[in-house]
Amino acid sequence: MTGRRPWTLSLVAAPMVVWALHLLVVYSLEGLACARGWPLGRFAGMSWFNWLLVGVSVPALVAVAWMMWRGWRDARDPPGPAGSSMARRQSLLAWVAMALAAVSVVAIVFATVPVFMLPPCTPEAL
Repeated sequence: MTGRRPWTLSLVAAPMVVWALHLLVVYSLEGLACARGWPLGRFAGMSWFNWLLVGVSVPALVAVAWMMWRGWRDARDPPGPAGSSMARRQSLLAWVAMALAAVSVVAIVFATVPVFMLPPCTPEAL
Protein backbone atom coordinates (compact mmCIF):
# COMPACT_ATOMS: atom_id res chain seq x y z
CA MET A 1 0.00 0.00 0.00
CA THR A 2 1.21 3.48 -0.80
CA GLY A 3 -0.53 5.11 2.15
CA ARG A 4 -3.64 5.82 0.10
CA ARG A 5 -7.02 4.77 1.37
CA PRO A 6 -8.46 1.79 -0.52
CA TRP A 7 -11.71 2.23 -2.42
CA THR A 8 -14.90 1.05 -0.76
CA LEU A 9 -18.44 1.07 -2.09
CA SER A 10 -19.26 4.12 0.03
CA LEU A 11 -16.34 6.04 -1.53
CA VAL A 12 -17.45 4.94 -4.98
CA ALA A 13 -20.97 6.25 -4.31
CA ALA A 14 -19.76 9.54 -2.77
CA PRO A 15 -20.00 11.61 -5.99
CA MET A 16 -23.66 10.65 -6.37
CA VAL A 17 -24.29 11.57 -2.73
CA VAL A 18 -22.77 15.02 -3.33
CA TRP A 19 -25.00 15.44 -6.39
CA ALA A 20 -28.11 14.37 -4.45
CA LEU A 21 -27.32 16.77 -1.59
CA HIS A 22 -26.70 19.57 -4.10
CA LEU A 23 -30.04 18.91 -5.76
CA LEU A 24 -31.81 18.82 -2.39
CA VAL A 25 -30.27 22.12 -1.26
CA VAL A 26 -30.87 23.93 -4.57
CA TYR A 27 -34.52 22.97 -4.87
CA SER A 28 -35.22 23.47 -1.15
CA LEU A 29 -33.71 26.95 -1.21
CA GLU A 30 -35.63 27.83 -4.36
CA GLY A 31 -38.91 26.73 -2.80
CA LEU A 32 -38.22 28.55 0.46
CA ALA A 33 -37.19 31.74 -1.32
CA CYS A 34 -40.34 31.83 -3.41
CA ALA A 35 -42.68 30.87 -0.56
CA ARG A 36 -41.18 33.29 1.97
CA GLY A 37 -40.52 36.14 -0.44
CA TRP A 38 -36.80 36.46 0.23
CA PRO A 39 -35.30 39.66 -1.18
CA LEU A 40 -34.25 39.24 -4.78
CA GLY A 41 -32.06 42.33 -5.32
CA ARG A 42 -29.76 42.22 -8.31
CA PHE A 43 -25.98 42.18 -8.63
CA ALA A 44 -24.05 41.77 -11.89
CA GLY A 45 -27.22 40.89 -13.81
CA MET A 46 -28.45 38.14 -11.46
CA SER A 47 -30.45 38.16 -8.25
CA TRP A 48 -28.66 37.68 -4.94
CA PHE A 49 -30.54 34.44 -4.55
CA ASN A 50 -29.14 33.12 -7.83
CA TRP A 51 -25.64 34.00 -6.61
CA LEU A 52 -26.40 31.96 -3.46
CA LEU A 53 -27.31 28.98 -5.64
CA VAL A 54 -24.11 29.38 -7.64
CA GLY A 55 -22.26 29.53 -4.30
CA VAL A 56 -23.79 26.17 -3.41
CA SER A 57 -22.94 24.67 -6.80
CA VAL A 58 -19.27 25.62 -6.96
CA PRO A 59 -18.23 23.71 -3.79
CA ALA A 60 -20.23 20.69 -4.98
CA LEU A 61 -18.42 20.79 -8.33
CA VAL A 62 -15.05 21.16 -6.61
CA ALA A 63 -15.75 18.16 -4.35
CA VAL A 64 -16.84 15.97 -7.24
CA ALA A 65 -13.90 17.10 -9.38
CA TRP A 66 -11.55 16.11 -6.56
CA MET A 67 -13.20 12.68 -6.39
CA MET A 68 -12.83 12.35 -10.16
CA TRP A 69 -9.13 13.24 -9.95
CA ARG A 70 -8.63 10.73 -7.15
CA GLY A 71 -10.39 8.06 -9.21
CA TRP A 72 -8.18 8.85 -12.21
CA ARG A 73 -5.04 8.67 -10.08
CA ASP A 74 -5.97 5.37 -8.46
CA ALA A 75 -7.24 3.81 -11.69
CA ARG A 76 -3.85 4.37 -13.29
CA ASP A 77 -1.82 3.42 -10.20
CA PRO A 78 -4.04 1.42 -7.84
CA PRO A 79 -3.11 1.04 -4.18
CA GLY A 80 -1.85 -2.39 -3.27
CA PRO A 81 0.76 -4.81 -4.63
CA ALA A 82 1.11 -4.49 -8.42
CA GLY A 83 -0.71 -7.19 -10.38
CA SER A 84 -2.56 -8.59 -7.37
CA SER A 85 -6.29 -9.19 -7.32
CA MET A 86 -6.59 -6.40 -4.76
CA ALA A 87 -4.90 -3.94 -7.14
CA ARG A 88 -7.21 -4.99 -9.99
CA ARG A 89 -10.27 -4.62 -7.76
CA GLN A 90 -9.11 -1.20 -6.56
CA SER A 91 -8.49 -0.12 -10.15
CA LEU A 92 -12.01 -1.18 -11.16
CA LEU A 93 -13.56 0.63 -8.20
CA ALA A 94 -11.53 3.74 -9.05
CA TRP A 95 -12.76 3.67 -12.67
CA VAL A 96 -16.35 3.30 -11.52
CA ALA A 97 -15.95 6.16 -9.05
CA MET A 98 -14.43 8.32 -11.77
CA ALA A 99 -17.34 7.56 -14.12
CA LEU A 100 -19.90 8.33 -11.41
CA ALA A 101 -18.08 11.57 -10.66
CA ALA A 102 -18.29 12.54 -14.34
CA VAL A 103 -22.02 11.83 -14.33
CA SER A 104 -22.36 13.87 -11.14
CA VAL A 105 -20.56 16.85 -12.70
CA VAL A 106 -23.00 16.78 -15.63
CA ALA A 107 -25.97 16.49 -13.25
CA ILE A 108 -24.80 19.39 -11.06
CA VAL A 109 -24.23 21.60 -14.10
CA PHE A 110 -27.62 20.55 -15.49
CA ALA A 111 -29.32 21.58 -12.23
CA THR A 112 -27.39 24.88 -12.04
CA VAL A 113 -27.77 26.14 -15.63
CA PRO A 114 -31.42 27.17 -15.21
CA VAL A 115 -30.23 29.60 -12.50
CA PHE A 116 -28.63 31.63 -15.28
CA MET A 117 -31.53 31.27 -17.69
CA LEU A 118 -34.61 32.14 -15.62
CA PRO A 119 -35.27 34.55 -12.78
CA PRO A 120 -36.47 32.89 -9.57
CA CYS A 121 -40.07 33.07 -8.38
CA THR A 122 -41.74 34.17 -11.55
CA PRO A 123 -44.40 32.41 -13.63
CA GLU A 124 -41.77 31.88 -16.36
CA ALA A 125 -39.65 29.88 -13.91
CA LEU A 126 -42.48 27.45 -13.18
